Amino acid sequence: MNEDAEELELIIDENNFSEYFRDAFKFPPKEGDILVRYRAKADFINGEDKKDVVYQLSNSSFGARSAIQIIKKLGKTNEKEAVSVAKRICEDLYGGMKEEEVLAKPYSYLFEMMFFAKKEYIPADDEHWECITITNLDEYLKKKGPCIETNSHDKM
Repeated sequence: MNEDAEELELIIDENNFSEYFRDAFKFPPKEGDILVRYRAKADFINGEDKKDVVYQLSNSSFGARSAIQIIKKLGKTNEKEAVSVAKRICEDLYGGMKEEEVLAKPYSYLFEMMFFAKKEYIPADDEHWECITITNLDEYLKKKGPCIETNSHDKM
């Protein structure tokens, strides 16, 4: 069997995704890994998480901070996007929309997750994936240093 045939046989799907892509916030890098960012547009839609966010924004004096944390963690996004979603929800709530209307309205945002993976597993020519080289990976793996350094260039 030649190398091309071996590459064609590799299928990464929902059943084995975590074997090839390890959540960068839960797992350390391994030798030869790169840091990979996956980004795609998503909608914050009606559900328990959104109900909690709307409740926090409507009924708590520190609700904005809590709401942003919920959106970041459960919506898998960054601070800027979470603040934007919370702000738009507040504008609608305080602009006269009823809670039921806000819950029914989707709020678009940029979904973002970071993974450690081998470069050969990253889909080619897919705008959702960005490879970030880890500049001090060998040093990190030898010393178990406190952090890794990257050469990220934020495109979105």
